[in-house]
Amino acid sequence: MCTRLCPASARDDAPDHAPVPPSSDNFTYSLGLPGGAFCASFARAAVRRLLTLHQLDELVDLTELTVSELLSSAYLYTPNTEVSLWLRWRFGELRLTVFDQHTSHLIPQARDCQNERCRSLNLLSRVLAACGGDWGIEQRYPPVPGTSLWASLRPEGARRFAAL
Repeated sequence: MCTRLCPASARDDAPDHAPVPPSSDNFTYSLGLPGGAFCASFARAAVRRLLTLHQLDELVDLTELTVSELLSSAYLYTPNTEVSLWLRWRFGELRLTVFDQHTSHLIPQARDCQNERCRSLNLLSRVLAACGGDWGIEQRYPPVPGTSLWASLRPEGARRFAAL
């Protein structure tokens, strides 16, 4: 019989469900990070562990670089504030999103700020272009204002990165 925390759900005829091991079919993870320059090393270690658990080892190096660049940009524009990192694997593509609390500006300043932020991600832009990946920046508005930085990676791009 399966042990349950809720006695009301314990039935003699209930199937015994074993934990499902991680797979590389589909997954989503979300990490809340305290911000600060040190959080990139923590995020790299977490990403490495998660990808290894899901047997996506070939994506580790490119993903670690991508996470470092996205978090560095978040730190540059919102130092020492909380950030969020999402990893989502669907249909053979890894989507990484970093959300920071950099609020939107009025139109002229918003364009200048976004252009400057794009320039700060020049290395990432070039690497992902060479590896067939994609990236972008999106403003988020209330009720939770801020900025989302995202990147999409595929295994064939990671193989190209490994060959650079």
